[in-house]
Amino acid sequence: MMVLRVRGCLLALCVLVLNTSHAIAARNLDARDLFDLSLSELMDVPVDTASNLNRSWRAQPGIITLFELADMRAMGARTLRDVLIHIPGVSLGMDTQNAVNLVVRGNWAFEGKIQYIVNDMPVNDLIYGTFPLPPNFPVEQLERIEVLRGPGSVKYGNSAQLAVIRIYTRTQSGIETSVTHQPSANIVSLNAAERMGDGKFALSASLHDGNWGEGTWIDAAGTSADISSSDTQGGNFAGSIEWGRTRANIFHLQYSMDNIQQYGIFAPSARIKFRESNFFIEHKFVLNEQWQLTPRLSLRDEANWRSSSQAPDLVYDYDVRARAWNIDLETLYEYANDASLSVGVSQRGETARAISVDMPPEQYFPPDGELTSRDHALYVNWDKRFGDYELSLGARASSHDYSGDAFTPRIGLTRAEKNWHMKMLYGTAFREPDLQTSNPIFHPGTETLNAEKTRVSEIEYGHALGDKNYLTLSVFDQNIKDAIIYSYEPGYTNNPEIRTQGAELQYWYTGDVISMRANVSYARANDDDLPPYDVPKRSGQNMGAASGVANLWFSMKTPIENLSTNFDFRYLGSRYARQYSAQIGAVQIQKVDAEKSVNLAVEYRLRTVHWTFAVNNLTNTAQVIPQPYNDVSTPFPVGEREYWLRAEFTWR
Repeated sequence: MMVLRVRGCLLALCVLVLNTSHAIAARNLDARDLFDLSLSELMDVPVDTASNLNRSWRAQPGIITLFELADMRAMGARTLRDVLIHIPGVSLGMDTQNAVNLVVRGNWAFEGKIQYIVNDMPVNDLIYGTFPLPPNFPVEQLERIEVLRGPGSVKYGNSAQLAVIRIYTRTQSGIETSVTHQPSANIVSLNAAERMGDGKFALSASLHDGNWGEGTWIDAAGTSADISSSDTQGGNFAGSIEWGRTRANIFHLQYSMDNIQQYGIFAPSARIKFRESNFFIEHKFVLNEQWQLTPRLSLRDEANWRSSSQAPDLVYDYDVRARAWNIDLETLYEYANDASLSVGVSQRGETARAISVDMPPEQYFPPDGELTSRDHALYVNWDKRFGDYELSLGARASSHDYSGDAFTPRIGLTRAEKNWHMKMLYGTAFREPDLQTSNPIFHPGTETLNAEKTRVSEIEYGHALGDKNYLTLSVFDQNIKDAIIYSYEPGYTNNPEIRTQGAELQYWYTGDVISMRANVSYARANDDDLPPYDVPKRSGQNMGAASGVANLWFSMKTPIENLSTNFDFRYLGSRYARQYSAQIGAVQIQKVDAEKSVNLAVEYRLRTVHWTFAVNNLTNTAQVIPQPYNDVSTPFPVGEREYWLRAEFTWR
């Protein structure tokens, strides 16, 4: 029934695409190409990712990666997942139940180590603190992605340890609809926005119906499984209303998929579902030219990780619901042209309860069937210019009713000139135990879990090479203490330090015919890191993590008007993962060869239609997503060569 409903909705949206064109006047597509962005524009894009002030990313007290819509088109990206792997030092990893997320700077970052934010609403699930990247969150919905590489707890609170990823959906005035067809999925999206006097509304929605792709997976028992039999259906909806100084957003995400692998074993009858709804409202009171006060309310409701199986050897049912509320009051005082102070207080409450758990209930919840947590925090940030330099000092003091107090300071010294910039940064972050990890059943040998604590030291220097080139080098030293990690025995526990070090090089080139982006990164892990992540007898590399990663993408104009080509190259160094060995009839740690993949896309623009014809993985390179820790799950195949077509219809 789910498949029929999704396909019916896809058909309805297709009809809407065709019919709307008769009702709205046509105008040219209002989206700049990569070569339409000058170098000065790229270097001075204002963001507020690392501070409360809107300023150039080069002046922000954090290491920032910014993807505009033009970047996403040049990559030939189809989904959010395609875009995020272009973050320096990032690759994909997979947990149990097909949950895909990111390896960041040599560390597996799935459980609560990245804070994902959609339209200013945190979307990490309340049970485990995770955000399994949706199978199909299409690029056609995305307007901009801002990434803070490094700690962000002073501003964003819990889980902002290794990165903060801020995702913004389309808000461009007018109506946009698109249809994408590829062998692995069909996607339909709709974006609409309009200004009304002092206000503006926007909505963005998509539906998808597909599968994982083509390929054969060999599980931990040596069983071969065809990935094309793995169905995925779902969609999302984002809406926003702005009126004067009041802003309200909603975001709903829902999808389901065949849970092919359950702890490394082929489980064809299992099904897993994710659903979450988020609401956010704030009003900015401008007290005078220097002082503003912003109260903010956020509400969440979710039923994530719902799963069931009726296989004879694997019968279970898991359905847990969670809710949360968050109240913030924040003030910004710009008491001088070169100085500002922001102070905020935050109160948060979370509750989870079991609807049905067809397994030992005490394994997931205490006898009363409910878990709760409360948290309150005070955070402050001070920015002051001293001559040519800007000093940023911040801290957050948090008190959690389970794990106790946490204090996270941050200091940044930056300077941004026309042709160069520099940053010296030291930041800390934390992750408090989530509702499930705080369950005493999961850590019987530990009375109380401590919050994870992350410390990161960073230096960045960027310089223009002429008027068309810009080069940036970042160096980092990253430490995680008291990491909360699950193992079968004894369950969730705090673990010793995890440490990685490395460097990231980024390059921009803007020309009249070709415009290019590139990044190269290297990360090295400690030899004595945690056993779940450490590769035995292999120094400097964690499980599932590549030491070297490189990305290159560019757009090129052609002699034919309105026709352009996009090229994307990715290199992913060798990794280590547990794989099934036919020789010994069991799983063992083996080397996964380096991957070199190429995507090619051709775009042609008419007055109201933007056509994209593309080939993903042109060289048909074997690509896999490994499990980044020492467990039984084996690498999952993805990314065989795939031809796809996208048509975008725009009315302004």
